[in-house]
Amino acid sequence: MFICNENEKEGRVKMIREVRENTNRCYFLFEFQHQSLCSAKSFSVGLILVLILFSLGILYILCGVLYRRCIAGAKGWDQMPNYEFWTDFGNLQADGCNLICRRKQPQSNYYRGIGDEQLEKSEDIERDDHLLPI
Repeated sequence: MFICNENEKEGRVKMIREVRENTNRCYFLFEFQHQSLCSAKSFSVGLILVLILFSLGILYILCGVLYRRCIAGAKGWDQMPNYEFWTDFGNLQADGCNLICRRKQPQSNYYRGIGDEQLEKSEDIERDDHLLPI
C-alpha cells in the first residue's frame, strides 16, 4: 500500500501482513509512506497559462462583439471582431499544411544506371541501332 505522509521525508517501508500457509500461494503486504505520494495542492504553470489565455480570448470576443454591435452598428456575423481574418484562418492553415507536408521532393540526379538514355522516349522506331557496332 502507498500512503501519503507529509511528515515522512526519507520514506518508510513496513510489513503489514505475511501469509505462508500454503507453499503454492504466499503473499506479503507492505506499507510505504512518503511525502511525494501526496497530491499537489497548487495548479501547474501550464494550467495557469492556459486559463489566462482562454480568459483573454473570451474577453476579446465579448468586448469586440459589444463594440461592433453598439458603436459600429454591425449585425449578424459582422459583429465578430476581425471576421475577415477568422474566415480565412482555416484556409491559411490548409495552405501552411500543403507547404510543409505536401511539397514535391526534387528527384535525385546522383544515380544514373548504364543505358539510362534508352529509357527516354524517342521518335525513332529503331531505338536499338546504337547498341550494335555495325
